[in-house]
Amino acid sequence: MFEKHDSPSRETRGKVLDDASLHEVMTEWPRVIASVREEMDRGTDPAHASVRSLAERWMELVRVFTGGDPGLESWLRAVHQQEPGRAAKHGVDPKLFGYLGKAMASLDEPE
Repeated sequence: MFEKHDSPSRETRGKVLDDASLHEVMTEWPRVIASVREEMDRGTDPAHASVRSLAERWMELVRVFTGGDPGLESWLRAVHQQEPGRAAKHGVDPKLFGYLGKAMASLDEPE
């Protein structure tokens, strides 16, 4: 079935995520998720500036959460893709991930 992904150790996360950063992520992420969902439900084009801005903020929060560690970012992405139940606990479902993915892809395109 799905390949098992072990979470990074507490020691690893502790090196990259201090208390202030954790608070920022835990406070901001639900707001960003809700805003992305609102735009998606409205039918806003993922390439629209408002959604692109949310995608940029999402990526910033991922970098804060992971300390910019590509291995942790890869682990997080794999977990959410292969274990959608984990992400769903936070209001993120495959449809939202798809929409957000289109918004992220549009970041490389001119506005």
